[in-house]
Amino acid sequence: DTLTELPGYGRTKVNHALMVGGIPYQKLVVEQLLGLKIDRYALIDFAGFAKLVDAVGGVPVTVPQDIVQDGKVLFHAGPQTFNGEQALAYARYRGGADVDVGRVRRQQQIIRGLVTVAQGRNLVTDINALLPALERHVRTDLTTKELVALAETYQTRCTESSIFVDSLQGNFVSLDQPDPIFKRPLTYNIVDHAIVEEKVAELLGR
Repeated sequence: DTLTELPGYGRTKVNHALMVGGIPYQKLVVEQLLGLKIDRYALIDFAGFAKLVDAVGGVPVTVPQDIVQDGKVLFHAGPQTFNGEQALAYARYRGGADVDVGRVRRQQQIIRGLVTVAQGRNLVTDINALLPALERHVRTDLTTKELVALAETYQTRCTESSIFVDSLQGNFVSLDQPDPIFKRPLTYNIVDHAIVEEKVAELLGR
């Protein structure tokens, strides 16, 4: 939802770039926003996300409190193991007072859960088994050899306690003027450029 410049369209949500210009255009927009050169990418759709969770036998998640909608408990508080469908519903839920910020937090929980599941597995074998099931849902310019090398290099280093997932914290603001793509007012995450620079510096270990 972060507000940024999409060349040729104007200022709108950063994720709209994928919709209007595909992966090359999305890379361009993110590079301009962050001031970084993106040399590799991986894109997985929601259907693939659910298949990935099922393929590894589920993902452990601790729900901090009951999530209730229309008087019905969607997710009970406490530790549990989600299957693909449940993990997808949890990651996509955007209700509650924290709306999209909460959704990002839940997505981060799923990522950490997947990292936990990956510990002790033969990722080389897993990659060869998972890719055929996910090939219709994943787009990447990483070769299978590069994916295997990444798995071998980072499996022991990438743990639930060591992985850190962050977002660009800003203020959610509803603007009166119509969005240049959807032609109606939308709510955007407006981030100060100093915050962007700070997060990029943290990412690069500066």
